[in-house]
Amino acid sequence: MSCWRSYTTAKKLKVVSYAEAHGNRAASHEFDNKAESNIRLWRRQKERLQVLPMMKMAERGKSAAYPELEAKLVEWIGECRQQGGGVSIVEVRMKALTIAKTCANTAGFKASYGWGDRFMNHHGLLVRRRTTIAQKLPIVFKCKTMPKKGFLKCSISNAVDGSEDDALWMDPSDDESADCELPVCEDD
Repeated sequence: MSCWRSYTTAKKLKVVSYAEAHGNRAASHEFDNKAESNIRLWRRQKERLQVLPMMKMAERGKSAAYPELEAKLVEWIGECRQQGGGVSIVEVRMKALTIAKTCANTAGFKASYGWGDRFMNHHGLLVRRRTTIAQKLPIVFKCKTMPKKGFLKCSISNAVDGSEDDALWMDPSDDESADCELPVCEDD
């Protein structure tokens, strides 16, 4: 028995045509001992295989269980992205549940976190928000990050002659440390 392998549509159709002429077992021996069950499956899928691109690894993976719902959801995400907004997996799940109520054949649909994650990956979507180049931060953010009052670190003197050493920390509100100033938040 050979290991698990994937085959192109062209290879599968070549095996199918040989199997139709000589039989499944002969085709199995002719083409590297391919499993007869695979050859039987490919013979049943012959019409679908003929439509697919010849160099594609055909009929791999599952198709969407709710294609109508997913198409509407991708359209909604596109509209959100056009407006410059991003969507999270939680938002996708909530919107999927509301769309599922309007679509047919969605009984028993559960928008789990795993479903949302696989949906985003399957359609090549990322959880992100579009920003502009050199985007300015909001004023509130600047004010919260800039301290208005606090302590500054100062250096230690190495005086051996008996004079007082400098303080390790200085409070800018003291008169002694008037020359040290903290940055002040300015409203733009």
